[in-house]
Amino acid sequence: MSGSREVMLLQLTVIKVMTTRILSVKTEFHAKEQYRDVIKILLESAKVDSKLICMFQNSDKLLSHMAAQCLALLLYFQLREKITLSNSWIAFCQKNLSEYSESNKAIYCLWTLTAIIKEIFKDSCSQKTEIL
Repeated sequence: MSGSREVMLLQLTVIKVMTTRILSVKTEFHAKEQYRDVIKILLESAKVDSKLICMFQNSDKLLSHMAAQCLALLLYFQLREKITLSNSWIAFCQKNLSEYSESNKAIYCLWTLTAIIKEIFKDSCSQKTEIL
C-alpha cells in the first residue's frame, strides 16, 4: 500500500469520524462544538467537497467509496446546520444527472444523495421534513 493512499484514507476516516460524532446524540456538547468548528473550517477554506468529488473518479475503489461516504455526511451536516451547499456539488449533480454519461459520475451522485436521505431518516432530530 502506498504512503499517500494511506494518508488519504486516514484523512477521510478522520473527517468521517468527526462528522459522525457531530451527528451523534451520545457526543457531549463541548466536543460537538469542537468538531463542528473544524468541519466548518474544512468546508470553507479547504474546499474539501470539491476534492471529494474529484476522488469519485479514482481507480482505487476504497478511496472513491470513502470519498462518497464522507461527502454524504458533510452534505447532510450542511443541510442540518442550514449551511448553503457548495456550488461544486450542485453543479456536479446537475451536470451528471441531466446528461447521458458512460462514466460512473451519475452513479456516485445518486449513491451520495441516497446516503444523505438515509442519514436524514436515521437522525433523531425533529427537523427531518425541513431538511428533506
